[in-house]
Amino acid sequence: MVSEAMRQRIIKELIMCMMTVTKVNITLNSGCDDVKATAEVLLNGQFVIRGLWIVPKTLENGDEGVGVKYPHDPYYKGAGTIDIYSPITRELEGNIEKCVLDAYRRVSEA
Repeated sequence: MVSEAMRQRIIKELIMCMMTVTKVNITLNSGCDDVKATAEVLLNGQFVIRGLWIVPKTLENGDEGVGVKYPHDPYYKGAGTIDIYSPITRELEGNIEKCVLDAYRRVSEA
């Protein structure tokens, strides 16, 4: 019998295997300090996520850096905002963010 913790770990690992970032396109946004660039992410060569924003962010150590924001629904009438799409697991979210920020650094330093 498999424990619940082990079952959750297996599910997360399967999701990570199924959802792999295969390509990232970065478009620099010169002239705007609020959004440094936009990103398009291709997952498994089959599913595209468009409209990710690379934005200024204060890091945990107090330094200035950049982070990734997902597009939100402009028609949502509730309190705050709601993302149009977002990763379910922290592992996938971290993987997407790492790939996007790595690509952004390569493009912005070129």
